[in-house]
Amino acid sequence: EPEPEPEPEPEPFVPLASLKAEDPFVKEVLRAGQREIERFEVGMKEIVTVVEDLEEHAAEAQEELRANFSALRRTLDAREQLLLHRVDELKRERRDLLLSQRAALGDVAAELDELLRLPTIQHDAEVMELLTNRAQQTDVTPASSATLHANIREADLQGIAQLMHFLGGIQVDDVYPRPPQFSPKPPGAAPNPNPNPEEETEPNPNPNPNPKPNPNPNPSDAVADAK
Repeated sequence: EPEPEPEPEPEPFVPLASLKAEDPFVKEVLRAGQREIERFEVGMKEIVTVVEDLEEHAAEAQEELRANFSALRRTLDAREQLLLHRVDELKRERRDLLLSQRAALGDVAAELDELLRLPTIQHDAEVMELLTNRAQQTDVTPASSATLHANIREADLQGIAQLMHFLGGIQVDDVYPRPPQFSPKPPGAAPNPNPNPEEETEPNPNPNPNPKPNPNPNPSDAVADAK
């Protein structure tokens, strides 16, 4: 069997008070401590550099965020102003449209009033002239114009009321009082002696050409004679 190696002898204890700077051990310990101190200082400098870089990047990021937020706020304010301006434009357009519609309905009501005040609404010349003038002022297609002409030619007061309701919900009585009955004859014709034909008395279908005389026209005289 191999012989065990002898254990190294422990170094002799040297009291600190007996150490001197000139001793090689002390010099080695001091050099090692100086190297650790220098390494620690280098690490601290690196840490400080990293912290400074982080602070710089954080400041740049914060400034960029502020700039982006300001730009976003300006963009939102500009869009809000555009939306408000557009809303105002839409309100004005709606008001102008309502005013124009009211004016157009007023014109239509006036023209219908003229139609109702004619001696007869079936007088084609005047009706066609009014409808032609109206068609020149509005966008009326030939088909709708012809339909409107046909409706006017065969319309009465109820038809005019329905037409006005279709044009804008206008009631006839709200625009003008109910006009009198129209004469079915054109202007210049002889007046109708019986304006209400329903009240004309019809002749007796079974006349009696030979009525029998009353044998006793005065009953009181007959009673006196009997007495």
